[in-house]
Formats: sequence, C-alpha cells, structure tokens
Amino acid sequence: MPFLFGQRKVKITKPEFASVLDFCLSKGFELEAPGESIAKSIAKTAEDIDFEIRNETDSKRLFQELLILRIWVIIRACTKVFRDVDKRNACLDIFHRNVYEAYYKDTTDQGFTQWIKSLGLKYLEYEKAAEKTDKPGPMWWLAKVVNQNIFGEVKKDSFMQMIIGDRIGTFMEYVDKVLEQTLKKSEIE
Repeated sequence: MPFLFGQRKVKITKPEFASVLDFCLSKGFELEAPGESIAKSIAKTAEDIDFEIRNETDSKRLFQELLILRIWVIIRACTKVFRDVDKRNACLDIFHRNVYEAYYKDTTDQGFTQWIKSLGLKYLEYEKAAEKTDKPGPMWWLAKVVNQNIFGEVKKDSFMQMIIGDRIGTFMEYVDKVLEQTLKKSEIE
C-alpha cells in the first residue's frame, strides 16, 4: 500500500484523473485571461500577438490551435510523469474522449476516431519542434510552429515569438506541477 509521509495516498479512478487533465486544459485559457471566459481569453491572446479576428473562422482557428497545443502539452507531461504506461494511456483515452465531447462533438462532422487521427499530425509537428536543440531553443521552435499555424505563414516578429513561447512555457510548467502534485498524493486505480 503506497504511503505519503506516513499517510496513505488517495486512490483515484482513471476518469477522476482524466478530470484533473480536463481542469488543466481549461485552466490554460484562464492563465491568459484570469477570471474571463474562453472567448475573452482567445480575444486577449489575439490582441497580444496582433492576430486580427475578422470573423468566426479566425476565432475558431486560433481557439483550435491553442486547444490542440494545450492537449499536446498535457500528453507530453503525462508521458514524463507516468511510470505505468497502460494506466497513462487509459487516462489519456478518457481525456481525449472528454475533450471531444466538450469541444468538438457538436461542431464537426468528424467522428471521434477521425478526430484522434487528425490530432496525431499536430502532435508530431509540435514534438519535432520541441525536440530541436538549435538556437534559440525548443520553445522558440515550438512558438514558430504555432505562429505558422495561426497566421498561415511565419510572422517575423521576435516579440510575438517570445510571447507565444513564454505562454507555452508557462502552461508546461503549470501542467507539470499539477501532475507531479496529483501523482505524489494519489494512486490511480
């Protein structure tokens, strides 16, 4: 039986752990605009990176890029902290299902399986950028991919790149901390 400083760890189910991941995902938008709605968070991000939202398509493109990026950050963090690959994958399956149900089910013709496959390409794109060791560093290259995906071309604005990279880094640190604390205090059944 696992112990935490003389106390037992709290047992949580895989769906309960997936709820922690859901919370992290929603918190990612709040980190950018505390106390505001997701729509206001998207609008603030657009303003900060000088992305003009002219219509619903622009707003949706920015939202989807940020959402998929954050999902990838969460998956990457889980890969680092989970020792039990089967439990990790089961939790991530539930998490993906939750995200699909909450954000995509009513807005796309894609079924869950198609949607998951489409995420794989984005995840690969982010992973390749994050693995680059060239200067100025992985966060810069990851921000460049996000920059390209949002604007359709890479905007050559160093300040904007730094803003994007800083926000990615902040969210990564937040997710790492939440998962580390959660797994330190609990055991997934």
